[in-house]
Amino acid sequence: MSSILRLENITKVFFLGTIDENIVFKDFSLEIEEGEFVSVIGSNGSGKTTLLNIITGSLPVENGSIYLKDKLINKDKEYIRSRMIGRVFQDPSIGTAPDMTIAENLALAENKGNTYGLKFALNKKKINEYRKLLKSLNLGLEDKLNVKVKTLSGGQRQALALLMVTMKPIDLLLLDEHTAALDPKSSEEIMKLTERIVKEKHITTIMVTHNLRFAVEYGTHLLMFNKGEIVVDKKGQEKEDTKVDDLLKTFNEISIECGN
Repeated sequence: MSSILRLENITKVFFLGTIDENIVFKDFSLEIEEGEFVSVIGSNGSGKTTLLNIITGSLPVENGSIYLKDKLINKDKEYIRSRMIGRVFQDPSIGTAPDMTIAENLALAENKGNTYGLKFALNKKKINEYRKLLKSLNLGLEDKLNVKVKTLSGGQRQALALLMVTMKPIDLLLLDEHTAALDPKSSEEIMKLTERIVKEKHITTIMVTHNLRFAVEYGTHLLMFNKGEIVVDKKGQEKEDTKVDDLLKTFNEISIECGN
């Protein structure tokens, strides 16, 4: 397999030169192969979300190179990278427009990157297509096209956010604790939907999660971060054989080393 994403010798420092200086990554490197579904776990402050922010361009790096499909993207603005990278956040309202209807949200997602106005986006000929897309979610949203998104449940909104971010072809999907704000039943439904969309569309995916069971049960590659370093890296059969208790043991060992 060829790599879809490469981070080479990345250094990221917060509050550089101050008393609060925090080196999150120092000479950090990572390579993600095309088609992988990578689960990233780790304690708070281990660098998980910072990694996603570096990839999307919402955070600059002090040193190092970021390649997407062998193209150096360090100087690309966040909006440029968003044409190739999709992201679903923990808060469902970030990935959707709450005061707009489901149909309007889908129209905006479909016209992402285009210069057309909203009037063009709301092409009535697309309604049947949107209804078919929504029906595939099995959440009854196909009958709520004219309902405002803010009235939907958290699970429904995350399902819609997933659908929207993958409507147009992307090279990389980033999931930023996208089930953390949901109840257990909704979390399970969103994970199953995530797996189905990723497989059907063959999207290379990085999922940051605190749910160790999801990290074990889903995906093809498992990474555990600690203080900006990868302390667990499992893929293939080794990943398949990993148990939640194995990860808990490593977490506890790290906690003891840190004096917690």
